[in-house]
Amino acid sequence: MQTQNLGIPVPDWSPPAAPSHQIRHGQRCRLEPLDPHRHAAELFDAYAQDPSGQGWTYLPYGPFADAADYASWMDEICRRSDPPLLFAIVDAATGQAIGVAGYLRITPAAGTIEIGHLHFSPRLQRTAMATEAVFLLMCEAFALGYRRLEWKCDALNQPSRRAAQRLGFRYEGTFRQATVVKGRNRDTAWFSIVDGEWPALCAAIRRWLEPGNFDADGRQLAPLNAARTAPRIAQLQLLAQYNRWMNVKVYAAAAALPPEELRRDRGAFFASILGTLNHIVVGDTLWLQRFARHPRGYPHLAPVLGLPVPPSLDAIVFDDLPDLTARRVALDELILAWVPNVLDEDLDRALHYTNSKGQPQSRNFHGLLTHFFNHQTHHRGQLTTLLTQAGVDVGVTDLVVTVPEQAD
Repeated sequence: MQTQNLGIPVPDWSPPAAPSHQIRHGQRCRLEPLDPHRHAAELFDAYAQDPSGQGWTYLPYGPFADAADYASWMDEICRRSDPPLLFAIVDAATGQAIGVAGYLRITPAAGTIEIGHLHFSPRLQRTAMATEAVFLLMCEAFALGYRRLEWKCDALNQPSRRAAQRLGFRYEGTFRQATVVKGRNRDTAWFSIVDGEWPALCAAIRRWLEPGNFDADGRQLAPLNAARTAPRIAQLQLLAQYNRWMNVKVYAAAAALPPEELRRDRGAFFASILGTLNHIVVGDTLWLQRFARHPRGYPHLAPVLGLPVPPSLDAIVFDDLPDLTARRVALDELILAWVPNVLDEDLDRALHYTNSKGQPQSRNFHGLLTHFFNHQTHHRGQLTTLLTQAGVDVGVTDLVVTVPEQAD
């Protein structure tokens, strides 16, 4: 019977609390709960410094005729039965409100929360203060226990898209004709950060915000691109993608053969095509179970700890191709989800484990990951030979096919 693929268990997770309506303090700014009486006039004046009014273009409200009109809208939105949690961004040096940011679509049961209603005055735009304001909201969302932080914007709003990606949000896709705003169609671009990605992003943003990263005039010395992938992690991601691509090809080729041909002893190290396919699954399972015990702790690898430990390297996990295919697909999806959550600093640590002979080992984690992917490739090379001998052409197998094209 073919095994169904299931999502990663989250046994220790519980819905987080909603964020509170209190002041958040940073070095350069503070976030005050939006108050029409306290903030409307100051914000109206700050936004008026942009005579073109382009800051309102992609918002579903505004511009407003005067401060009273703006205060009336602010009062109305704050009185809704399920209002967004909005904050005025206040310059810590001057005490003046110069922008707005907040949470919306707060869904504790799903562990999701969105940052939105971003509107920065000219004084706030492209400043460390603006980055810090959003960073304060990002930090609290994950500190409370939310699993997913979202950012959505009009697909045509290029400054918002660039800001999201600069902070480490990943583009997920565009919802076409998502809504109508001010009489015009709006396609909505979706971005997100999930909890496993947050530690590395948080560290990168925190480093960028350090006073030592700015000169006497407040100009940054090193740019922020929190989502930039470390070279070693990028290489591992490429190998994970290649691994899945090749496994799809090999299993499709194997499916063209009858069961007796898959089980036929062809004199290979693991005898048959099915035996070799099983060995790769055995090897992956053993190594992933070891990796799951890395000092960092990887929630994405939790499912492999629930799998039986293969008794030997030549164990037949599944004697039929459909069930083995289902396990292969599940492992490949798990590997693809896990590798981007490995931190570059994790690679330099030692992994302590016991090998298949019961001998204790302590080896460099990066070296072990390199072996993990090389082991797959080595035995897939044997498989392509066996499949070719059986009359099935696997096709192109070169890694270069999965290497992205890159301009100068």
